[in-house]
Amino acid sequence: MCDAGWTFIVPLCLVCSTVGDIKVKSGGDAVLWCLGSRNTTIKLLEWTKPDLNPDSIVFYYRGQHIFENYQHPYYRGRVELKDPQLKNGSFSVIVKNVTLNDTGTYECQVGYGDKPELINSTTLTITDSDPHEDGGGRNTTSNTPVGLVVGLTTAVLLLMLLAAVLVMYRRRKRPQTPAFSQTY
Repeated sequence: MCDAGWTFIVPLCLVCSTVGDIKVKSGGDAVLWCLGSRNTTIKLLEWTKPDLNPDSIVFYYRGQHIFENYQHPYYRGRVELKDPQLKNGSFSVIVKNVTLNDTGTYECQVGYGDKPELINSTTLTITDSDPHEDGGGRNTTSNTPVGLVVGLTTAVLLLMLLAAVLVMYRRRKRPQTPAFSQTY
């Protein structure tokens, strides 16, 4: 039974770490989604933009403090945690007042121990006009991370499949009793 549990956890983790694409109107705010373990205290949260070498740090959080002095100067004062308490494993950040220069790939790295691990990679595209006509310069994607929705849906479907297999297994194992018995 424990092995069956791992069957559900592994696909869920793999689905949640997929790359996301976000399109935002220039001047709006972009939410960069990152979801990790809910029940573990993190030591380090780092959002980077690899093409900013050598200072690729967009957001740096360690020991329950934000360190703006580690950030690339272009991002200082423009990036904040979506949930400052980091509840429910949400390590998402908001990049405010985005411009065309913000276009690129961002990586969310979380350290539960000494070494941070890549959790999520997001591609942000900034447009001059709002492609979905939302009028507010906000993310044109939904407020729910796609990886979370797909992961939870996958987990529910797999649990339903497991339940069906268990029901079929139990029915086959049950001794068959005749519908009626004849006595002579």
